[in-house]
Amino acid sequence: MNPLASILINNYNHEKYIAQCVESALRQTYRPIDVIVYDDGSTDNSANILQAFGKDITLIAARENHGKTSNFNQMNAINKAFEVSKGDFIFLLDGDDLFVDSKVERVVDIFKKKPNCCLIQHNLGEIDAAGNFMNKTQPDRFCIRPLAHGMSYKDYILKYHNQMVFAATSGLCFRRHFLEKILPLKEDNYDMIWPDVRLTRNAIFYGEVYHLDTILGYYRNHRQSWRNTQRQEQRVIEQMYAYFNSLPQAQGRHEISYETYKIKKWTSWFYFKRRLKMLLQTLPPFWVRPQNNPD
Repeated sequence: MNPLASILINNYNHEKYIAQCVESALRQTYRPIDVIVYDDGSTDNSANILQAFGKDITLIAARENHGKTSNFNQMNAINKAFEVSKGDFIFLLDGDDLFVDSKVERVVDIFKKKPNCCLIQHNLGEIDAAGNFMNKTQPDRFCIRPLAHGMSYKDYILKYHNQMVFAATSGLCFRRHFLEKILPLKEDNYDMIWPDVRLTRNAIFYGEVYHLDTILGYYRNHRQSWRNTQRQEQRVIEQMYAYFNSLPQAQGRHEISYETYKIKKWTSWFYFKRRLKMLLQTLPPFWVRPQNNPD
């Protein structure tokens, strides 16, 4: 019999999208699954929509919103949903995003083949509010895949100081025993760091990370809040690196540092520079002449 897979959905005021989101989880070709939805005190019609699914889902309906910043609210939702989950494999899904029907089946198959893997991520296609594909993927198609260069995610990040190699929340899948070691996540001074950052940065120290380079879900880009100014983006990056360097496993190592860049405005150029840096480090210095073969 297959091991249980749990899909944890966090929702707040996504009445336009939550039904499609839950349906995409319930349509999974893999069995057995349980779908757990944490509704963070929505003030729209989300509660009624979710209640209509009846026993097909486990609904945790908070009477009031957690009342913190959006990232801490999502962190609380993941913590609470994980508490009641039983699955050996945990799949995260935002209430406005979607899964491809075969996602869980394909990911669990990889987990079975890779017993040391604690995190599997995959590409997310970007859709608009109406569900139209925007011909974009996340992570960016130019994003470096460390495994393709013969490096683990941990070794790559520690060497090149580039953390921008991970999928967003709905593209993350975890082995339960890893999450049991770090959940519940706790609120701290890093008020701009979302749960996906915390989970992925911890994962590189607990086991292997694998990237499935195909679209197995869809990220809905309808939020205006993340069209931030450069100053706000810089604060996110600063906190991201400070958080990484604060991890217990990072202690005793040289701190990794960030470079000033704009995430939204030139992501592809950012990745190109890092590919070029990797290439140059594999070449011998120009002043070193190749040795003639005596044979």
